[in-house]
Amino acid sequence: VCLSILDDRERSIVKWYYGFDGHRTMTMGEIGRKWGLTPERIRQLRNHALEKLRRCCGDQLIGLSQN
Repeated sequence: VCLSILDDRERSIVKWYYGFDGHRTMTMGEIGRKWGLTPERIRQLRNHALEKLRRCCGDQLIGLSQN
């Protein structure tokens, strides 16, 4: 439910990075190649997505913020 607040790109980054929905975990470099972005940009987008999730879902997702 919480992931539904993210746009498609943010959702994909979070799913691939953390291995949700049966996906294997991927590095920021691997994700960046899929989207044509640098690993640094993927890190920024991931952090922005995690902040949106924290605002919406609070402490339910606190473990994600520690990566």
